[in-house]
Amino acid sequence: MMYYSILASFCLLGMASSQSINTLTACVTKEQNLDMTCKFTLAPLNVNATCTYEVDKKVVATTDKSINVESTFKNRGKAEITSDTCKLSLTGFADDQPKIYTCTIKQERSATKEITVEKNKLNACSAGNTLKHGGVILLLAFVLPLLSGML
Repeated sequence: MMYYSILASFCLLGMASSQSINTLTACVTKEQNLDMTCKFTLAPLNVNATCTYEVDKKVVATTDKSINVESTFKNRGKAEITSDTCKLSLTGFADDQPKIYTCTIKQERSATKEITVEKNKLNACSAGNTLKHGGVILLLAFVLPLLSGML
């Protein structure tokens, strides 16, 4: 009987999942804005997640309405969350010194991940990222002539 209890305990432990952030990446757009992507593991229960980005313990942007954004970032930072990704767009990114940015995801529990951002060492954001942010019209400009040729 004791063996079954131990086996059941291990099975239940295997089903419990902890909150975690898989990746945190950063890039700079051609307009010199900072884009960050924080990919995380979804909670097993359907719990709404919130995300907060900080630099030097100052809130840059958040999806949590109860957290105040630092005044210097108020109209410059924007956080958007989808099912398993939180994205930060920071306009007017001009930091020449390395800074540590932190992404915090809250669901059932909190998880944080940090990345050191140096503007002169950042990769340029990919063309796919540019299309996603504002290239719907550009995409239609390519697709519509193809579709009309097929008719």
